[in-house]
Amino acid sequence: CIVNHVMGCSWYGIGAAEGDGEDSEKEGWIYKYGLENMSFGYKYATSFHWSISNFAGTMDISPSTTLERCFAVGALLFTFV
Repeated sequence: CIVNHVMGCSWYGIGAAEGDGEDSEKEGWIYKYGLENMSFGYKYATSFHWSISNFAGTMDISPSTTLERCFAVGALLFTFV
């Protein structure tokens, strides 16, 4: 569970970072799926769900940026270890 927590928090951080700032195009998964105004708890649960899904199957939330895609690939490779 701790690995999933860390991966979920990292996934959230990457998604939030890919859309913060005034000049940003807000391309991260949080903005793609319209979650920027949802509660922190909801975004954490979504991130944690994404993390668990990488160990067990698929998820409705998918990477939207290159950084998110690279992190997702790394997470999937980690599941093979």
